[in-house]
Amino acid sequence: MKYAVTTTENGFIEELEFEGKTYRKEWTETDYGFSTNDGEFNEQLTADGIEDEQLLDAIWDYIDCEDVGSDMCKIERELV
Repeated sequence: MKYAVTTTENGFIEELEFEGKTYRKEWTETDYGFSTNDGEFNEQLTADGIEDEQLLDAIWDYIDCEDVGSDMCKIERELV
């Protein structure tokens, strides 16, 4: 499993690699924070047939509910 955040000019991209497949959430900055039309990673995994509740709950708790991507954008802005 691999999780990565890439900042972009107008937001950031989160990617989760699991069992050879890459799941993606692309976020765009708005006047009120960041917005995405992509589903949460645990929803994307469920749609692909992953039924391991312990895994899905952990993905939700440690990735989907955290603000890692927006935090990375803030760090980059402060350093550049």
